[in-house]
Amino acid sequence: FIKLNPGHEGTDTLKHELQDLVRTRLSAHEYPRLVEFLDEFPLTTTGKVLRRVRRERDRSQPDGHQ
Repeated sequence: FIKLNPGHEGTDTLKHELQDLVRTRLSAHEYPRLVEFLDEFPLTTTGKVLRRVRRERDRSQPDGHQ
């Protein structure tokens, strides 16, 4: 999951560029097979990312992802 800075657009081209960058710099098991752009991350009151909410949302999708 990626949150873009204001003024940037999450396109398929950007997804592929990010995947290629990670593929060339990190191990094969760290390569992101799925990339999703978000407007906001769900946060706790102390500002930590609620990963549980993301996992639950993914499980509710028919094929496990969007």
